[in-house]
Amino acid sequence: MSSDGHHSAHLKAEAAEKARKLQAKAAGKADKLTGSQAEERQHSPELDKKTKEETDSPDAVWLHGTLKVHIIGARGLPRHRMMLSFRKNLGGCMNSCLGGTEKTVCGVRPARAYATVDLGPARRARTRIIKTTTHPQWDERFSILVADKVRGVGFTIKDANIFSSPAIGQARLPVAEIAPGKVFEGWLELVDDQGKTVQKGDVLRTPAKTGIHVKVEYIPVEKDPDWGHGLGQGELMGSVPATYFPLRKGCRLTLYNDAHQDPDWQPQIQLDNGKLYKAGGAWDDLYQAILNAKHVIYITGWSLFDKIHLRRDANEKPQDGRWTSLGEMLKQKAAEGVRVCIMIWDDKTSLNAPFLKTDGLMMVHDEDTKDFFADSKVHVRLVPRNAGGKDDSWVYYLQKGSMFTHHQKSVVMDAAPVEGVGQGSLRLIAFIGGLDLCDGRYDDRKHWLFRTLHNEHHLDYHQACIKGACIEKGGPRQPWHDIHARVEGPIVWDVLTNFTQRWKKQAGRTHQRDLLNLQKVPGLFLPARHLGITTDHQGDAGAFAGDPNDRESWCMQLFRSIDTTSAVGVPSTHSEAYAGGFSSGKGRMIEFSIQQAFVTAIRRAQRFLYIESQYFIGSAHAWLDYINGGGAINLIPVEIALKIASKIRARERFVAYILLPMWPEGFPESGSVQEVLYFQTQTIRMMYKIVADAMRDVGNTEEHPRDYLIFTTIGNREPKVEGEVEPQQKVPEGQYKLCQDSRRFMIYVHSKFCVVDDEYALVGSSNINQRSMDGARDTEICAGAFQPAYTHHTAGADAPTVKGEIYGFRMSVWEEHMNTLRPSFERPESLECVREVAALCQVNWERFNQEEICELPGHLMPYPFQVTKDGEVVAMEEHDGNFPDTTNAPVLGGPRDTLPDMLTS
Repeated sequence: MSSDGHHSAHLKAEAAEKARKLQAKAAGKADKLTGSQAEERQHSPELDKKTKEETDSPDAVWLHGTLKVHIIGARGLPRHRMMLSFRKNLGGCMNSCLGGTEKTVCGVRPARAYATVDLGPARRARTRIIKTTTHPQWDERFSILVADKVRGVGFTIKDANIFSSPAIGQARLPVAEIAPGKVFEGWLELVDDQGKTVQKGDVLRTPAKTGIHVKVEYIPVEKDPDWGHGLGQGELMGSVPATYFPLRKGCRLTLYNDAHQDPDWQPQIQLDNGKLYKAGGAWDDLYQAILNAKHVIYITGWSLFDKIHLRRDANEKPQDGRWTSLGEMLKQKAAEGVRVCIMIWDDKTSLNAPFLKTDGLMMVHDEDTKDFFADSKVHVRLVPRNAGGKDDSWVYYLQKGSMFTHHQKSVVMDAAPVEGVGQGSLRLIAFIGGLDLCDGRYDDRKHWLFRTLHNEHHLDYHQACIKGACIEKGGPRQPWHDIHARVEGPIVWDVLTNFTQRWKKQAGRTHQRDLLNLQKVPGLFLPARHLGITTDHQGDAGAFAGDPNDRESWCMQLFRSIDTTSAVGVPSTHSEAYAGGFSSGKGRMIEFSIQQAFVTAIRRAQRFLYIESQYFIGSAHAWLDYINGGGAINLIPVEIALKIASKIRARERFVAYILLPMWPEGFPESGSVQEVLYFQTQTIRMMYKIVADAMRDVGNTEEHPRDYLIFTTIGNREPKVEGEVEPQQKVPEGQYKLCQDSRRFMIYVHSKFCVVDDEYALVGSSNINQRSMDGARDTEICAGAFQPAYTHHTAGADAPTVKGEIYGFRMSVWEEHMNTLRPSFERPESLECVREVAALCQVNWERFNQEEICELPGHLMPYPFQVTKDGEVVAMEEHDGNFPDTTNAPVLGGPRDTLPDMLTS
């Protein structure tokens, strides 16, 4: 059974192949239709060669900072025929015949022109489309975060039509023209892909130079006042600028490690306020919040399975009937008068027609969920991810509409008031994170493989990484590690805004009244303006979860990946889009503020990063062997590497700890999983090369690249104990039997979490890959948070640590992973800490791989590849470079030409 949609690549590959065949049948190969300047920069040997020439050239330099671009307009663009780009791929006779017919029937037209900003292979910005003129005036400004090695800034003018977007002309501004302190403004001549001047003579045959008018300024990251200075101070302290949702004060954040926490266990972690850190249980708290809701429960997710149980007593068996399912809980609340609205992703491969019913390739239970609530007062809407804008080609729409998902996860409900705040009125609270309310997600810090199959996991057996696995054949189950959060205060209204914007866009006109009119809820505090970009909760005491001046209060900010195909209320003009950090798409506005938040946090970092992510792919424009990588140009991996390199050159300590699953969910030898691993390897190779080069430049021969950048994974192993569930069916030879015999398996990392210097945290639904960070692919939601009283600026420059709730939670997570707390863990940036972590990982790895079956001292292990002192990433010798208990699943992965790269990136 599959898990997280954008996260079951082996199943998605089948859906993508069906879409690709349908697409090819209707229109021929997509890369022929789109030509050499395809919008997604289709992979080709010619493009790879040009990219290598660009990045390897001695003239290429790193542009790392912010690029201010003003695209003013263009002149003298040629008139185009609609089929011109398509006809270029045909033979001479057919081209002439079709061209004559087209000219007679359709005539010629000015281009439907838009301009792009390109840095090497990476498309960083795009204007709106202007129609019916050969002299378009866009007058659009962009503030672009960059970390690209290039010879110049490229500009391309393209013609949008229903078949493709052929390039009209290109121009390049050499980097020397935008050296720090210089501002370029002027006209750039347009040339074609052969380097010849674009003439206004394609139809009119009257030669005239064409050009594009731009203004460009480059601001190096070192000139950024936030660079390496933490969260700063003042009113804008910790805020990510130019985003849709502003920073909110007076909030409260509760972080959860895994779905369940044993109430009898608490880590002994001392905080600066004199208290011990207290760990809570996510699903227990969510269960209680649903029970306590009196007026409203809004749920959005990738999947929701009505039969799961949020609360489970390990001393009882589910057959006793004492566990209440999530579906029955929601039905009961709706029957009591609570407005329950559920919005989940509509898997297009799942069907529920009278004579045709399928579960769908993603197994998200969308049709089952809809059926379960059909005879109740629960409002359920299945919403597809419509990835194309109104001006995108139909090829683009067909291709992307079948690949991407709604991946946001949130639950909003009313709750009792906070004591002493809001004069006793009701409020809203919300849950976010890796919060899939479906099968296989319930787990705790022990992550048992076999021992819970008779109770907690008897009706919730999940194993999507071994072919043919089922409860009748026994374990190992697939353990699930995740991180969630409960948010309170003003930010909850932003989570609510996101839900209502999506519902109003996609639920359908007849379902708009399903949403509760909150103004009619007695006693519920309503901020005067709680919808839209001007949301202002300051001064409204009822919106706060606590006094903003209280030492324990939080500041929080909501971020998203989304576009106007999935939400109302987003900016409609370029000036509004610029202020809100949106980018232009063809017929839509795109928000990618999650990526902006990650980049901003990394640039502000002073000491260390701790990241957990289900996927780790990005910065393909900087890969050593460029292969396109599905346009995975998000900046996060290269920003981490450049941050480390800057610290090495400054001879300062800095460490990035990155936790990943051993492999992405799916069968490890499958083509889709292998391609994801290949892209991950390319990403990591690039990072270690940058780190090793910096060490070489300063003559640092005493340390190793892994002293600055360390990748880890988690796994478990357990000897057999009395009372275990015995397999009822024979297990075939292969991976399944090998895992049963060795009694070991990975713990699947599903969390999406980042800690910066123990003072700032990011938690949500977004992975570190292009699908999550793009804005026009999967929809995502994420929150950034900090406690103003617990920052390095507040504590003073000489304070070695800050020990607020973020520190406590990070230490709690480390205690789970390593089953120990060491003094060095308080200073993660120290050489002592990173080497102690590496040593603990190595002990666990050796026990995981030894022939004798034993429990592991901890779960954390090194990711199974080796890194040389020169920064080369190579396979481990164990298991012939394969994952344990597999025979044909290389750790480093391999490319697969049969799959669309954007599917696996």
